[in-house]
Amino acid sequence: MVRRPPRANQSRSSAASDVYKRLVSLGRAPGCELRVNHPAISRRHASFAVVDGCLWVEDLGSSNGVFVDGVPIGQRISLAPSQRVAVADLRVRIRNQGAPAAPATRPADFTLIPMAEPQGSPAGSLQRRESPHAPQPADSLLDHKINSIRSHRDAVQSEAAQRQQAFETAWTQTLDELRRLKARLREDQRIGYFTFSRDTREVAVKFKLSPGDRRSPLLMFSRGHPERRVGGDERIWVRDLDQNESHYADPAEALSEFLTLVAARLA
Repeated sequence: MVRRPPRANQSRSSAASDVYKRLVSLGRAPGCELRVNHPAISRRHASFAVVDGCLWVEDLGSSNGVFVDGVPIGQRISLAPSQRVAVADLRVRIRNQGAPAAPATRPADFTLIPMAEPQGSPAGSLQRRESPHAPQPADSLLDHKINSIRSHRDAVQSEAAQRQQAFETAWTQTLDELRRLKARLREDQRIGYFTFSRDTREVAVKFKLSPGDRRSPLLMFSRGHPERRVGGDERIWVRDLDQNESHYADPAEALSEFLTLVAARLA
């Protein structure tokens, strides 16, 4: 049985019930939406589901594992747009994973690529090729597969480390821009307060009441959702507490949206 991701908010059960139906199971079993005839894939190997606009992956007790950025997962986790997924020795390419408005929800959104295949081989070609030659010795074939998976994992981990470093640099630059914005607005009488949290993970700008306001408008800019709902630390959340919230993988894009909301209050 496929275990469904936990609900982020019980009060939203009616909306969540639709979200949880958007699930793709992967494996060799006839009932899988994404059926893969490959010796390394278990009958029910993995599942992908959309929760609150984010894509989640789960290992369904497979023999050869599910890997995110080269690291085997032991439980259901959410995926950032930049992360890479592999099932056994097959890399999963997920179309639309980076688009918050249209995360992958159908088998057609997934392409599987054998990691040990040479470059230029047809993507998604998962059928075993018949050979007139004797099979390789099992021990040497096992070593080959182990080395292939390790090589892929090392490459993915190195790329993930580079992406993380780039994100940290962009986040630091974004904080510098927000400090300059605070200095500019220090004397503006329409600003109630402009504060940074102690760990500099959250910025809050509160505006004084204007005609027609029921309460003082409050804008929040934070790294990760304060309720730790989805997205992890590599998501920047922009929240207008009187309206809605959105999240971004790129700190610069999040800053642009935040400044749009600030400008709308000051115009």
